[in-house]
Amino acid sequence: MGKSKGGIAKGGKGQCPEAYQRMNFLYQAAVLMTRTYMEEKQREKRHDESKMDVQEEKDGIGDTEEKVESLVSLGRFYTNTMKSIGRKQVLRRSLDKAHSLPKPNLRIPWEFLLLFRFVPMTSLYRINYALRAHKRDPFIEFIKAMLMTPFVLYARPLDEDGGNNQVDENVTRYCDILSSIETLIESTSIYKLYCFAGIPDQSRLYQLVPSISTFHTPLPLKESFLRANAKHSIAARRFVPPSFNDIRRILNTAQIIAIASDLKLITFDGDMTLYEDGADFEHNSALVQLLIKLLEFDLYVCVVTAAGYPGDAERYEQRLSGLLNGFRNAELSKDVCQKFFLLGGECNYLFQCQEDYHLKYIPEEQYQPDFVNAWKAEDIKDFLDIAENNLQKCVNEMKLPCTLFRKSRAVGTVTHPGKKIFREQLDELVLSTQHKLLMYLQSPSGEKKALPFCAFNGGADVWVDVGNKLIGVQMLQQYFNTLPNETLHIGDQFLSTGNDYATRRQCCTLWIINPEETQDVLIELNALLEAKFEFQS
Repeated sequence: MGKSKGGIAKGGKGQCPEAYQRMNFLYQAAVLMTRTYMEEKQREKRHDESKMDVQEEKDGIGDTEEKVESLVSLGRFYTNTMKSIGRKQVLRRSLDKAHSLPKPNLRIPWEFLLLFRFVPMTSLYRINYALRAHKRDPFIEFIKAMLMTPFVLYARPLDEDGGNNQVDENVTRYCDILSSIETLIESTSIYKLYCFAGIPDQSRLYQLVPSISTFHTPLPLKESFLRANAKHSIAARRFVPPSFNDIRRILNTAQIIAIASDLKLITFDGDMTLYEDGADFEHNSALVQLLIKLLEFDLYVCVVTAAGYPGDAERYEQRLSGLLNGFRNAELSKDVCQKFFLLGGECNYLFQCQEDYHLKYIPEEQYQPDFVNAWKAEDIKDFLDIAENNLQKCVNEMKLPCTLFRKSRAVGTVTHPGKKIFREQLDELVLSTQHKLLMYLQSPSGEKKALPFCAFNGGADVWVDVGNKLIGVQMLQQYFNTLPNETLHIGDQFLSTGNDYATRRQCCTLWIINPEETQDVLIELNALLEAKFEFQS
């Protein structure tokens, strides 16, 4: 026992001597006070035994026992605390020693094996949670954390505050914070100009959120919050703080306000943005008239979808049947119709709507840049073979109810009818395949090919495409001669396992979660565009 305790104490002194000395001092003081108090009471009891009444003696003994018991409990608390510190020092020393040990040839980092050996279950949950960065947006989480301060410090239940005065004060506090974030965004945009010259980003926002993407316009967050607060009463809530979805909608409205005056090109994801997942564009959808208005405002409108049907216009027309019939019913002119495009396979197949309301395939050499035309068929085949093999391996290991489907520039999973695959399993397919493909591209055999790709979770399936929407948006901007601050992409897959995520680097974006939200943002956008054209006329 002595050897064990000595080892722990030695480790504790080596790691945090001040904490250990403080706890040791308090423990020794508690033991000394207990012993001294008991000895003193015993002497007093012997000296006054002949003079004290029997009842007074009992009372005195009872008081002594209560005080002694409280000191004993205090000493026990310090003892347990010291043991807890000792266990933590053992873990720290074990991890330090692990760095000097030979690492086994495992895919799992050696440090994680030690963590799973020593860390209790609550810490394991924190480790797993920290690894789920692909399910979080750092910038939204940053704003959410900033807005938590006034909510925690000043929000009070209705019976403890001043009613409307408290709501007004909350609005002011939230606006102050969002105005400060606006300033951070503006300074970040200035620093991005230096980044293009090869100077690293040193903006304050980049230091706070290192994964922050590019801002192509200012974002009037304060004005957007005031609009959102009028609809959802965010500042009046006492028990529910501003949520992830609140902030996401605030960012959407701010982006609409900022880009409306300069917008020239607007692109849309397909599934869960314009129509339900795997479904076709509905004939009675309210989005039909909203999209027609965008075309009549002289904007280029393009659907950028992962669905890949090489050169098959009829297959895409089936998916967009409700929209194309809406064009026909509205009797749109040739000039208006020809401003509507569809880009399939992320960036591989471009179609244009004609005056007969059908889609026409545009040859690749007319819009694809040289580096895309340089992709070799044998390189694409080798690349997709690796992706397919990894997907098949994961499907077999997890016994998933799906079948792999191979296309010319894509491979993915098709879930069996009536079956469902959980999101965590789909994420595993995506992250595992991403890792495998990145390792391949960094290898000597794959380094020379350098094929861009997109592996994403579609909500019910997983696909790996050669190319991605970043390249797709870049091609459209070059084709239509538009700039990033004149381009807006609307989609639902902006987590790192989604295929809309990459577009943030090249254009402004709106993050929606279903076609109903797409309808809401288009109503806001059309209202601003209409006001713009009325002002110009």
